[in-house]
Amino acid sequence: MIRCENTCVVLSAGYYVYQIVRSHV
Repeated sequence: MIRCENTCVVLSAGYYVYQIVRSHV
């Protein structure tokens, strides 16, 4: 199984950036 170390961090960071870009657009 995939450990929630790198995956969760990447997903949360990516989603956070996505929200910022979406709000600016």
